[in-house]
Amino acid sequence: MGYFCSLFSGSTGNSYIYKDKATILIDCGGSFRKISKALAELDSSYSEIQGILITHEHSDHINSLKTFIKKFPVPIYANEKTVEKIKTIYPEIDASLYKIVEKDKPFYINDIEITPFNTWHDSADSMGYTIFNGDKKLGIATDIGKICEDVEKNLITCDKVLIESNHDVNMLLSNPKYPYPLKRRILSDFGHLSNENCAKFIVKLLETKTDQFVLGHLSRENNLPSLALESAREALSSHGAKNTDYTLSVADFDKISEKIIL
Repeated sequence: MGYFCSLFSGSTGNSYIYKDKATILIDCGGSFRKISKALAELDSSYSEIQGILITHEHSDHINSLKTFIKKFPVPIYANEKTVEKIKTIYPEIDASLYKIVEKDKPFYINDIEITPFNTWHDSADSMGYTIFNGDKKLGIATDIGKICEDVEKNLITCDKVLIESNHDVNMLLSNPKYPYPLKRRILSDFGHLSNENCAKFIVKLLETKTDQFVLGHLSRENNLPSLALESAREALSSHGAKNTDYTLSVADFDKISEKIIL
């Protein structure tokens, strides 16, 4: 029986592992040492990984990619625009390792079907992924400014979902450390998803197929796990959902989170 879990997730670093018929790393943010430690805690290692899926080129998603590839040269899956951007950041990476994928076109690692889909974010060409093992489908969507049609049509087919719940709007607006242009960027359609908008979408997912949710990519500065959970639970409760209808958790900033069993 396979699993998916967050090694760590947040505004300072993101990396996830999918382990079933293939072992796949999704994003490579944070430090190489931090990812190594998390994998060891799962009785896994870098040497088992057969490919890395990249959502986009921001540093909190590719920070340790160069170090990883130097030690363990495995295929890197990303779309063309993202690959071209990564090449300017890490020109040392062997170009032959890049595997260009296209949005809405499934590809396979072993027998695992992976479908990239479009997301709205201020990067070269950001994506989310669905991963299907023939029984359960998992959806991963972080760094999304809004729930666009592409995100919705892909995630409503998923049994399990990791979805961004980045910020509490009031915390963000009142944060004196954040200048107005940065606040405007985060709140824009190409920024990050708020607790409130995440919660609204979770209700829609529960009404279709999804029964397990992990809230990810929380901001250290503008959110609290308790606020993200409260927002989601209140939205679900107001639509008549009971605690027994779903499983809800938050991906931790710095450590392994609860496994999703596939």
